Amino acid sequence: MKRSEIDQVCKEHDQWFALYKDEPLIAAEWRNWKRRLTFAPESAWSEAAVRRLLTSEQIGVRPYSPNTGNEKRPDFLCEANGAKFVVEVTCITDRALTDATLVGPPDHGISAFDVNELPRRISDEISRKAPVCSVAKLPAMVAVASWSNAPATWDAGILAHEIFGGRSVLKGRVNTKTGDAHDTWVESTFEGAAFLAVDKSTGELRELRKSISAALVADFAGIPRTIFVVRNPHANRPLELKFQGIQVS
Repeated sequence: MKRSEIDQVCKEHDQWFALYKDEPLIAAEWRNWKRRLTFAPESAWSEAAVRRLLTSEQIGVRPYSPNTGNEKRPDFLCEANGAKFVVEVTCITDRALTDATLVGPPDHGISAFDVNELPRRISDEISRKAPVCSVAKLPAMVAVASWSNAPATWDAGILAHEIFGGRSVLKGRVNTKTGDAHDTWVESTFEGAAFLAVDKSTGELRELRKSISAALVADFAGIPRTIFVVRNPHANRPLELKFQGIQVS
C-alpha cells in the first residue's frame, strides 16, 4: 500500500469516527487513534485498513461500545446478514517482524531471514488477544495486520496451515548410499499453533483459545497483498460468515 493510499485510508477512518463524536467513550477512542498516528503509526494504519477491508466485504462496522471506559474491549462491532460479531485489530510492525526473522547481521550486503518465525509471530499475536475477545460474548475475530517489507514468505496456504497446525516438519526415507529422499510427507508438530496444542503428559491434542472464532491475516505492504482467514473449528461461538474477496482456510 503506497503512502498516498495509507493517507486516504486514514482520512476515511477519521471521517468514520466523526460519526460517533457525540458518544463520549467512542470519542475517547477516536482521540487515542489520532495519537497513535504519530506515536504508533502502523497500529493506527492497521485499524483503518482492516475497517476498510471489512466494509469492502459488505460488512457493517461501527466502534465497539464499551459499558465503561475501563475495560479492555474489541475495536469493532460488525454485522453481516443479520449476524453480529466483533473484531479486535493488532499488528506486527516492520521492525518487530524484521527482528524476529533476521538471522544475524548482513554478510557482504546480503541478509538471511528465517521464514519459520513468521507463522509463530502471527500465532503469538492471535493468542495475546484471546482475553479481549472473551469480553463481548459474540463471535470474535482477531485481525493481524503487517506493514513489513521484510522478505518473509507470505504464502497464504503455508501460513494458514502453520497458524492452525503449528510448525511443519518434512519427513521421508533417505537412501543412505545415494542420499536421495523418497516417500516424503509433511507432519504438523502443533508447535506454535494458534488453536491446538499437544498435552505433554498424555500426547493428546488440546483445544486452545475458544474465545477466538477466527483470525484474519493481512499483509498490506506486499504486492500482491496476502489476505486470508483461518477459522477455529473449536470456537465457543463459531463465525459463520462467507467472504467474497478473502481466502478462507
